[in-house]
Amino acid sequence: MKYRITRTSDWYCKEKPHRESYQEGVDEYDRPIWVIEINSLEDLHKIIEEENYTIIVDVDEIEIYDDFRE
Repeated sequence: MKYRITRTSDWYCKEKPHRESYQEGVDEYDRPIWVIEINSLEDLHKIIEEENYTIIVDVDEIEIYDDFRE
């Protein structure tokens, strides 16, 4: 399954959020849209272990929670 992936610390999505992510277009503000393929719980678990941060998973988006937000 394809998920949009972001980092809390990167408001403008300038940097690739994960080594396996790739850019798939831009949003309405001309910011890159990064996506990643997750095909199993094992794939998701690998990301969690590699990042060593809290991972927030929504219906179609994964956020690497590497910074504080309100």
